[in-house]
Amino acid sequence: MTAILGYVSDVPKENKSMFLLSDDLVIWHYTNKPDEKQENYEKIFQFNNLLISFNGEVKLFEVFKKVVKSIPKNIDNISDFQNAVNKVFPCDYFRDRSVITSYSRYSNIIILDTQNRILAHHYAGNVWFPAKFYCPFHFEQLPNNLLYHFGSIVSMKNELSNTEDSFKKESNDYIKENIEEQLQISNMLFKETNDICSGIGKLYSFYLVDKNGEPILKQIDKI
Repeated sequence: MTAILGYVSDVPKENKSMFLLSDDLVIWHYTNKPDEKQENYEKIFQFNNLLISFNGEVKLFEVFKKVVKSIPKNIDNISDFQNAVNKVFPCDYFRDRSVITSYSRYSNIIILDTQNRILAHHYAGNVWFPAKFYCPFHFEQLPNNLLYHFGSIVSMKNELSNTEDSFKKESNDYIKENIEEQLQISNMLFKETNDICSGIGKLYSFYLVDKNGEPILKQIDKI
């Protein structure tokens, strides 16, 4: 499981106007050796003005990042990005059950377009045998002014109720005016989620906009 929080407001200059935050924990699953934890995994990377993150299948995200490195470097919107990725993404790798190497379920790829102020996601499906993998990628824009929680408790609910929800809408009480408070309460939310369903790390990678409109980034790879 992983934990990602995403939010975009309709008011660009508010301190709380836009953010993407993640924890640091992933579980690598293997067919020939025990599962392996990694507690410093960067779940957000930057491609021009697009911040890309994920919930779920680590191998899927690793392959996705490799594909992004191969597409034209001047792409700066979600539509062109989607088209470029779909031209080269090796969908059959995840459809061929013989090469599946992990068992995470209900994966998402999440994009925050910081220039056009858009939060979008693609539900990649359950990429674990005998599930379906949904490709080509199609990024759905999410409405503003709502706090979205991807992964973690959503995955647990899906397992218990046999549903395929992509995200949970969190209470906007978790949105704070002050950046320090936003980071603090987000870390608290990750901890509370971990207490419920386990497998959630601490706040690690994040992007926020300060009161002057300047971005604050931590633990984010640039491609």
